[in-house]
Amino acid sequence: MGVPNGFEIERKYVVERPPDPASLAKRGAEPHRIVQVYLEPTDQAPVRRIRQVDSDHGRRFLYTEKRQVGGIVREERESEIDEARWLELMRDA
Repeated sequence: MGVPNGFEIERKYVVERPPDPASLAKRGAEPHRIVQVYLEPTDQAPVRRIRQVDSDHGRRFLYTEKRQVGGIVREERESEIDEARWLELMRDA
């Protein structure tokens, strides 16, 4: 599931209704439960986010930093962390 470190252009779409889960499953989509928290900003720091991702394959914890590059382009660095580090960051959120 991880996003490779690099650049992103975030796009947003409005849909009339969510896709049918059976239709998504036919295309290989798998359900995930995501808990996402943005951490308090610090001076001159990138935007920081943590995620807990639960799926049929288990639980993962991710730490992400996003930095504005220019216009709508951002640099994104994501790494997997352990549960202890995730809990520590949650206490600081």
